[in-house]
Amino acid sequence: MADLSINFAGIRSPNPFWLASAPPANSGAQIHRARNRYVDLLSEALEHSLFGDALGIRYVSSLENKGDLSNYEQLFADRLHLRLEAESFAGACLIGPHRDDLDILFQDRNLRSFGSAGQQRSALITLDLAAISVYHSKHQDYPIFLIDDVDAELDGIRIERLLEYLDGRTQTFVTTSKRNHFERFNQRANFYEVRDGIATEETVFNAPMMRAGNVV
Repeated sequence: MADLSINFAGIRSPNPFWLASAPPANSGAQIHRARNRYVDLLSEALEHSLFGDALGIRYVSSLENKGDLSNYEQLFADRLHLRLEAESFAGACLIGPHRDDLDILFQDRNLRSFGSAGQQRSALITLDLAAISVYHSKHQDYPIFLIDDVDAELDGIRIERLLEYLDGRTQTFVTTSKRNHFERFNQRANFYEVRDGIATEETVFNAPMMRAGNVV
């Protein structure tokens, strides 16, 4: 039997028709590498001292334990070929970086399974702050930061630490129904009351129900 295998862009294909798997394998490998680099940058930028939580993050490939991840492109191409019939039957892509995930760890335990609602909210904010830091290191500028219903799972101490951290770093818009969290920022922020969809700037900080926008 004739050997029809070929090598295309470093990927060994059993026959010329299998080249259809090469483009998604190549693109998937680029996405995989870029995401791993970004997660490494996020991990370095995590502000562990803000809430006192020992957080860790790990990029989880959907191809873990399926082969050699160091040669992701070849592994991806092999798995595409292996699952071709299943994907045709499902009418969906069953293999690829769109099925990867991010593990958030608290004291080496998966926060999704073992963390409280408050710990999970704190962890997400910590990740957001790390993303802001990474963005700033690349662009020498800060993005706008939006936090809705900040007191939903954060207590007063964590809210205060968060606002102190953000002060002077990024323009931040925060919504809340509890004005007492922001009284100490009266001289450093603009406050607005939102009623019936209309925002009105507060000149006197005495509204019983308000939405606050911290403009630094």
